[in-house]
Amino acid sequence: MNRPPLTDRMLDRAEAALRDRPAALARQFEDWAGDPQRDDVEDAATLLVEASEAWVRAGEPEQAVDAARRAVEAGHDVAPDTRCYLVGALLAAGRTGDADAVAAEVRRSRRGDTFVLSFLGESYEEAGHLVEAHRWFTMGLAAAERGGDPAGAAPALLAGRFRVRRELDLPVDEDDQEYADLVVEDLEVDGVDVAAEAAALMKEDGSNPDAFFRR
Repeated sequence: MNRPPLTDRMLDRAEAALRDRPAALARQFEDWAGDPQRDDVEDAATLLVEASEAWVRAGEPEQAVDAARRAVEAGHDVAPDTRCYLVGALLAAGRTGDADAVAAEVRRSRRGDTFVLSFLGESYEEAGHLVEAHRWFTMGLAAAERGGDPAGAAPALLAGRFRVRRELDLPVDEDDQEYADLVVEDLEVDGVDVAAEAAALMKEDGSNPDAFFRR
């Protein structure tokens, strides 16, 4: 007997009920993906991506890799590229070489896609591979400069690059300054006394003048 079509309400209820049981949530996503219905609000690939991310939260990275591979094989594109989620799962599983290979394949096929490059940078950053994250964020900014940024990923690229450069204790460069200026502008628009806030934080931690921009 076919199950009823998946609705937004069913998704919301499952996520609320199983929020603290990510493995059970992952299995639910996989069950739905394994029995697709024409009127489902999510396709099988998206459900398997959700399952993969839930398996990571459950501390089961190999299960996450399996779900992400099946998402890729399902043939539906999950933005920015389904393979990006496989990269994240492989990194979570400690399979850095495999992740690098898939990421390189994505880069070759989606050359100049700033959304993809930003997403990959964040995946490497989240996994603690800061040098590689810096490389992806920098490639994304270079791609935006060369070919434009229709995806609007430049702010995220600047922010990500700024974060990892602070973690790597790299000196402030032109892109860092551009990001800092954007942050200051946004805060001033919101009525924040930037100088006073920065001074207070610098007094609090003494050694880190960038603390204000890492909140």
